[in-house]
Amino acid sequence: MTKIELKSRLIQKIEYLEDEILMKEILDLIELENELAYEFSQEQKELIQKARKEVKLGEIYSNEHIRKEKNLWLKK
Repeated sequence: MTKIELKSRLIQKIEYLEDEILMKEILDLIELENELAYEFSQEQKELIQKARKEVKLGEIYSNEHIRKEKNLWLKK
């Protein structure tokens, strides 16, 4: 679906919306999205790239594995 098609569908759905609470929530979400623009430093970008590479290579641990390791460490 193209960007234009998405916008059109959103507009159409919003036009027929009757729930005022939902309308306010959608507006809050859109306004929040505009406020959340964040610029990463070069170091942060490099760390993100490194993390993505580690994920691709399978160099990650599950939350369950980390919890087990933590519990073992705390028992010492």
